[in-house]
Amino acid sequence: MTTIAEALPMLGLRINAGPLEMRGITDGLLGPLADIVVAGIHDPDAMPFYVPWSIAPADGETGAWLGRAHQGRGIGAAMRQVLCAFAFDHLDATEVTSGAFTDNPAALGVSRKVGYHDNGRDRVERREGELAVVQKLALTPEELVRFGHPPGIDGLGNFRRSIGLVEA
Repeated sequence: MTTIAEALPMLGLRINAGPLEMRGITDGLLGPLADIVVAGIHDPDAMPFYVPWSIAPADGETGAWLGRAHQGRGIGAAMRQVLCAFAFDHLDATEVTSGAFTDNPAALGVSRKVGYHDNGRDRVERREGELAVVQKLALTPEELVRFGHPPGIDGLGNFRRSIGLVEA
């Protein structure tokens, strides 16, 4: 019988670094995740995201967020560092890019703590009729600031094959 991890290798991928575990969302996690979202990700009057995914249909770009109760404790920086290390060390990435509004110092601080450098600015419509400046950021393997626990990874082989990084 085929397991969900075999059918959808992203769901079999687990990245552990000390107390931090990142994995795909399964049915059993949907309820607790919904509770976190309902409790709030950002102030309803603000739009902290470069791509306003919290109020718009998904367009395929990735992003990260933490529920308010989990913000300001270093979890975001640890997540970013571990994911960048994973991309560089296991997915052959040569550069990781990001962006944050210039009036979102927390997001910019997380990126800079991990080693990102400024990579230009854009002016975008944050919400209808509201322009804001996005600070673009870039990171290379040499710039990555590694801290905390080195990541342990389960399901890497199947995941790499599923995205075409190794022969099937």
